[in-house]
Amino acid sequence: MTPKERIAAVLNGEKPDKVPFAPFAELIPRSRAELDFRNLGMGFIQHHSSVVQHSATPETVDYEGGATNTWYHTEKGKVQTSFQYVRGASNNGLVQTKFMIKEEADYEKAIAYIDGITFSVDQSMDQLVNHYLGDEGVTHAWSNEPPYMEAQYYLGLEKWTFDQYDCPELFQQLLDALGRMQDRRFICLEQSQEDMINLGNLAGNFSPAAFEQYMVPYFSKKARQLHKKGKKVTVHADASNLSDFRHLVLPCEVDIVEAFTPPPVGDLSLADARKAWGKDVTILVNFPETIFYEGFEATKQFTRQLIESDPCPNKIIGLTEMGFVGATSENVQRIETGLRAVLEAINEFGSYHL
Repeated sequence: MTPKERIAAVLNGEKPDKVPFAPFAELIPRSRAELDFRNLGMGFIQHHSSVVQHSATPETVDYEGGATNTWYHTEKGKVQTSFQYVRGASNNGLVQTKFMIKEEADYEKAIAYIDGITFSVDQSMDQLVNHYLGDEGVTHAWSNEPPYMEAQYYLGLEKWTFDQYDCPELFQQLLDALGRMQDRRFICLEQSQEDMINLGNLAGNFSPAAFEQYMVPYFSKKARQLHKKGKKVTVHADASNLSDFRHLVLPCEVDIVEAFTPPPVGDLSLADARKAWGKDVTILVNFPETIFYEGFEATKQFTRQLIESDPCPNKIIGLTEMGFVGATSENVQRIETGLRAVLEAINEFGSYHL
């Protein structure tokens, strides 16, 4: 089987010839090592979406004291976000220091901005992306977050935490606006050609009770909507406390749990996840990169134990969080050695009898 056939077999509920290894494409090296890994059977999950976002709100940008300030000029007044460059930080070093909603009067301005967001479908790049992937990978589209979690990016985590209790009516109006925006987005997602569509995150940064109240109904509704169009849907479950949420995954009605990270980083083993979710859920494992620090043999042995802990073929191993993002001369060799160990273990211990 080719890497793409291997991945497709898993997604379609069939048995591949061996466990697919398919990291997110942006997390692997662009070097001679990449060719070596591909020859060993590595595939790709390429982030791509034909859904394009548009904003009716005029924007201006200025710079002050190392900060990049963006002003959004809505019909209700202007609001501002700010990003500060911090050397060594993720997101290309940009750290958000000011969020769109800073006081109660900003809610109606932010809602006006959100209501001015529209979407269209542009499939002009689909053929090129599929040509690039060839027989080696599939596409994966992001769709932003459910309204409850998306609101964090308008308020900041601290204000988000307080405002849902201090000004619940305004907070709910924000959620309603974000819900309307997502409804517009999903009309376009129905027309897309992507292999997998992500519905949002299970990040573990708020309680299981809140996740059940706000996130599960959204996930299940959007999953059913896209299933009617034959789409496969995912949830990005990178929570380090995932064991507290394991009972809430099946009600989300997703096909694929990706970014699942077993111990020693996460707190839920692959065997226990399979026991909780059954054979019909595809588990896309984020290989815990900390294992790479232990060297080639330890990484190879960990991979073997991981594979053998879950005999069900409905799984993919990959990298979804770290990989070569921010790779330096000090860690690039360690990462390449770790990936070679994973692939060698899969080729030795990860075959299925067809």
